Amino acid sequence: MSAAPHFKPGDAVLVDDRDHDGHCRTPTYLRGRKGRVREVLGVYKNPEELAYYKEAQELPLYDVVFAWKDVWGEDGPDEVAADIYEHWLKPA
Repeated sequence: MSAAPHFKPGDAVLVDDRDHDGHCRTPTYLRGRKGRVREVLGVYKNPEELAYYKEAQELPLYDVVFAWKDVWGEDGPDEVAADIYEHWLKPA
């Protein structure tokens, strides 16, 4: 995967719903949910690899927002936001 961001602000994305053993920075409650990229935060080394002292791949990191109701199934504040690395995202 290239370190150049594949998504831009406003893009609809879907968080991968795969299982992951070990250290993971993607909240379980957001997996399988559709969101929108609010901002590209930069390119950083993959913390899932760094946690195990591996040679870490550089990945784009995004600020992704989700409608509150889409995440929790009920009315609430406007949205839920999370920083999510690109290898967890695909186009929605």
